[in-house]
Amino acid sequence: MPTRHDAYPEDGLYQPRLTVTDAAGLSATASLAVAVGSEQPAAEILAPEAGARFRIGETVSFRGRAVDPDDGELAGSQLVWSGILHHNEHLHYDALQATGTEGSFVLADHGDNTFLELCLTATDSQGLSSKDCVDVKPVEVTYTFAALPAGLPLTYNGSRYFTPFQVKTYVQARRLVEAPLRAAGGLSFSSWSDGGDAVHEITVGDSDQVLTARYTEGAEAADETGEAAAGSPLLAAEEQEAGAAADPGHTSTPAWTALQAERWDGVDGDTLEAFTRTPQYHNEPASLFALSALELPRGGGTHYGVRIRGYLVPPQSGDYRFAIAADDQGALFLGLDADPAHKRVVAYTPAPTPAGVYEQFVEQRSGPVTLEAGQRYYIEVLYKQADHKDHLTVAWQQPGEGWAVIDGRFLEPFQR
Repeated sequence: MPTRHDAYPEDGLYQPRLTVTDAAGLSATASLAVAVGSEQPAAEILAPEAGARFRIGETVSFRGRAVDPDDGELAGSQLVWSGILHHNEHLHYDALQATGTEGSFVLADHGDNTFLELCLTATDSQGLSSKDCVDVKPVEVTYTFAALPAGLPLTYNGSRYFTPFQVKTYVQARRLVEAPLRAAGGLSFSSWSDGGDAVHEITVGDSDQVLTARYTEGAEAADETGEAAAGSPLLAAEEQEAGAAADPGHTSTPAWTALQAERWDGVDGDTLEAFTRTPQYHNEPASLFALSALELPRGGGTHYGVRIRGYLVPPQSGDYRFAIAADDQGALFLGLDADPAHKRVVAYTPAPTPAGVYEQFVEQRSGPVTLEAGQRYYIEVLYKQADHKDHLTVAWQQPGEGWAVIDGRFLEPFQR
């Protein structure tokens, strides 16, 4: 291999180029930066210290410096901060961007098994640079989930596990937990040890905890007043359907050949709990309308609630991910099969989101859900609109593809 040796007359930054030309007259050029008589600066992160941990929602202050042999102390745009979010096996490179010697950010909740790699890159006047990095990790605790009797399935943040099981999660994070209203062997949900509904959101505490879902045999457990327990507001539809079937004055809805949405008007409140506990929801909807995709038309007015039910038929086998965006609140349920009794919450909006934005809250997105091509899976969406703007979209990510609103081609109408 041909080589060449050059001696540069003085210190400085040089950029030698190599051009290669073949017999046909075609050529290509490559270059290389060479710094003569200079050394790269030394970047150093002073805060946070390695091993420091923070609570979700806590402000993290960062501070650093860099000294260059020629330029001395570097500052301003010569110091560039960047953040790489590690989420399971994925990397997101735009988690943080800043310049200067110091700054701060709020540690956001990106789900379990995540941390931020914070890096400081220092570049001197000759273009030489160095980098220093530190991992910013949340304070971690262990939550144990159990059921009485043991062995029953529970859903933690969209993923289904058989009890007992443990998860490592982060202090002050919010997670959705779900206990099915009915379980094998004629069991009915009675209560959670923390007093929450069958489906409820928990805020992770400062220490390890055990949460237990209790079940009883036969009919629904009675509360302290002797009345039937309301159960989860998000799953109230299932209970109310059973009650409607036993009520001779409750008429069934007509058969549809397209995915249908049921709408109730005059519904106060801005949450799904308020929606499913209203008197209107116990009766027939005010109107029914067909949908060509899991997306509601905008400009539908104020103070109403919607339920969409049907079956999802995936076009290929593999791992799917789901997401929901809504204003004021929405929740997406997906069944393990075509039976509505086997549904669980896979994504929901804890607060209003911008239209089509699926990353404002970690709860908006599901983890991977394995589906088989051509199989029917029960799907349900609950939506509550209060006032001002209204919107609802449900998207999925098919294996090897990008995010898209779920089209009606993959949906079938619900059959009672």
